[in-house]
Amino acid sequence: FNNVYVLSEHYDARNRSAESLISSFAEFIEREKALPPTLSAIYCDSAEQTLIEGFRMAAMKAGLALDILNARKGEIINRIRFVVRLMGRGAFFVDPLCKHVQEALTSAVYSGKTPGKDERLDDGSTNIDSLDAMEYALEPVMSDMMIMMG
Repeated sequence: FNNVYVLSEHYDARNRSAESLISSFAEFIEREKALPPTLSAIYCDSAEQTLIEGFRMAAMKAGLALDILNARKGEIINRIRFVVRLMGRGAFFVDPLCKHVQEALTSAVYSGKTPGKDERLDDGSTNIDSLDAMEYALEPVMSDMMIMMG
């Protein structure tokens, strides 16, 4: 619980139909299952139950014992602060091949819609999906890591 490493990513903004997302997910897990560390859990937006079921079926077809779970979706500002704290400690690393995560981190901005409230801009002008995906994956370990960081 000392460092976070973003080792891989998958992002395809071309086609957002449920079928294409499930197909794209299946391709991703097929590619990733051959690489260490072993993929063990996927955290998804709980608003997308149909997709989650499709992802579960794709994982079963691929022969993976993979937990596909609802993301906790805690306060966004807490997720942002956690990642910023990791960065400040030099404990957050992104593989150079993860171009979408890098771009998402460097282009994220606050919306400014509600003065005094920290809200990330979510108007389609930035890659919010890569940030959400990364943060959903971190949420299950966030509390433990915060304790370890003191």
